[in-house]
Amino acid sequence: EDPPLLASADLSTEDGCRLRYALGRSQYKLNKLALTVEGFGEAGKRCVSVAPDYGARALYIGGTAQYRRGQYAASAEAFRLLGESYPQHSMADDGWLHGG
Repeated sequence: EDPPLLASADLSTEDGCRLRYALGRSQYKLNKLALTVEGFGEAGKRCVSVAPDYGARALYIGGTAQYRRGQYAASAEAFRLLGESYPQHSMADDGWLHGG
């Protein structure tokens, strides 16, 4: 179950996207890779029009975390989605490279 603050994170708002990104990135820095993916939740998919920088970064770090966990198919999917959903973002080329 999500903590109360996180449960109220509305991914249709920039603040909600920022909160999810901050949680996922914090878990990544603590090397808690499974919690990283959980922390980002659906931010990569749902923040495209609201907060594209947070969504793209969530997919990038989430894909990296999946790769480090040995979840190669999930990692490739995250990177593929990064390239498709955020084609103008500076990380899009990494998405296409790692997502195949």
